[in-house]
Amino acid sequence: MTFSYQIQGREVFGTFLVLYGTYASGEMETGGDVDLTGELHSINVFLTQPLGEASSTTTVLNESFPTDPVVTIVTESGGTGIWFCLGR
Repeated sequence: MTFSYQIQGREVFGTFLVLYGTYASGEMETGGDVDLTGELHSINVFLTQPLGEASSTTTVLNESFPTDPVVTIVTESGGTGIWFCLGR
């Protein structure tokens, strides 16, 4: 299995669009891109929360914000979690 993500919901928050969903890395994968190009022009905030057992590693983002609508999530191998973003 490769890195995958799903959009679970969309909400309007003032002049921003809020998107949220889930992500999962394959057993041999350590992350991938969440591409929201069809939804947003830019992302101002992107948050992640890993799910599962406690780990000595953390999920990180390889971005500076605001950024274009593609965010790279770096996870532990086989990591899963939820994400939340705010953009326009």
